[in-house]
Amino acid sequence: MTGASRGVSLYVLLLLTLLHTLSLTDRFLIAAFGTQISLDLGLSNQQFGFVTGLAFTLFYATTGPLAGLMVDRFGPGRLLGLGVLVWSAMTGLTGGAKSIT
Repeated sequence: MTGASRGVSLYVLLLLTLLHTLSLTDRFLIAAFGTQISLDLGLSNQQFGFVTGLAFTLFYATTGPLAGLMVDRFGPGRLLGLGVLVWSAMTGLTGGAKSIT
């Protein structure tokens, strides 16, 4: 491996590590502040459990295979960029949520 390709590989590794860390932090914060989120949105325990459990799992189960097909077709770089863009937009929009409906 040349010095340039090693540098690019290290950069990509660090970028992916940062994105994964942010994703996990985002996920853990929802659980940590579940009580406050439920009160703010007027959610019952069942509704909060649905949103953070079943709905979350179904979303990942349905989008995972689709993302795999898109990576094969468009390449990982493009899909990663699109994923970060969509994830950032959706995370920003959650600040305006007033309910789950």
